[in-house]
Amino acid sequence: GSPYEKVFQDQDSLIALYDIARESRFPHVNGFFSKDLREVREDQSGWIFARGGEAFIAFRPLQPYAWKPLDNGGRRLFSPYLKNGIVLQVAASSEYPDFASFQRAITSLELEARLDAVPTVHFRSLRGRMLEFTYGEIPKVNGEPLDYTHWPLFGGPFVEAKVDSEQLLLKYGKMRRLLDFRTLTVTDSRLEP
Repeated sequence: GSPYEKVFQDQDSLIALYDIARESRFPHVNGFFSKDLREVREDQSGWIFARGGEAFIAFRPLQPYAWKPLDNGGRRLFSPYLKNGIVLQVAASSEYPDFASFQRAITSLELEARLDAVPTVHFRSLRGRMLEFTYGEIPKVNGEPLDYTHWPLFGGPFVEAKVDSEQLLLKYGKMRRLLDFRTLTVTDSRLEP
């Protein structure tokens, strides 16, 4: 990561904001687009749409950009603006009758961005949640600031760990593996049906 980048993810939406120092070694923002993405399309609304496997992707750069080719066949979105940002929204293709329906849903979403003094985004996600994010401040969801005091170290469908627990739970299907760094033990278990 970059010390000039702040990222906020809520469900299947992500906002990244940048306030890059002029003397920075890399005074720009990059966005990497794989050669494996299909139907990459730049919409007049400013959104860039793509299909990746069974996912629909909407990527919204908040400053002007240029495309640069990559050796592997992909492309790099290059934006040289120091106060910058992107909004990313994804959805399963099964949620929409077709790609055009997803694009219409995205372009109808509320999006307000201010980048002049301090980069700020207000975005209503596909899930109907109002996301508010200002560079250097605690993000808000539906007007409520996130409460980081109760966040786990890891909290996902495959890995769980509480802060300072010194234990890591790995999950796959019904299998569980607990790595306990206090006792240096590994315990395997299986959930019963």
